Amino acid sequence: MENLPLNLTGGLLASSPIGAILFLMVGLRWGAARAGPAGWLTAFIVGFLFFGATPELLAYSQLRGVLLSLFVLYIIWMALLLYNVVNEAGP
Repeated sequence: MENLPLNLTGGLLASSPIGAILFLMVGLRWGAARAGPAGWLTAFIVGFLFFGATPELLAYSQLRGVLLSLFVLYIIWMALLLYNVVNEAGP
């Protein structure tokens, strides 16, 4: 993939998924469960149409995002477990 020049249009397109989520949640009062997939779809379409991401790159980025999310959840779950153990142990 070629290097894309940094410009205002590219920056606005790159931030459009966040803008879409904010508009849907604040402007239209959608919940996160509905606005999140819409933001994901916006990112998918912008990446494919405007930034030239191939289907392989999009699939790889999706897998990487899921694995990173699981890693973060693992850390949060372990922190909650440690908190509950210390809380139950008492002073």
